[in-house]
Amino acid sequence: MSDWRLTGKAGWDEDTGEAVYYVTKGSTSLNANDHVELGKLLAEAQDQEPSREN
Repeated sequence: MSDWRLTGKAGWDEDTGEAVYYVTKGSTSLNANDHVELGKLLAEAQDQEPSREN
């Protein structure tokens, strides 16, 4: 486990309209499964943040 965490409020890119999440990894190296852990964190964050369309 790499201790990925959200470190800022999610928002929207004004130019592209894409969701923006600020994240920090609790270590100084990248590991093979980091993309899986980060994907899970972002999926959880998306469930908690209201959609821009709402």
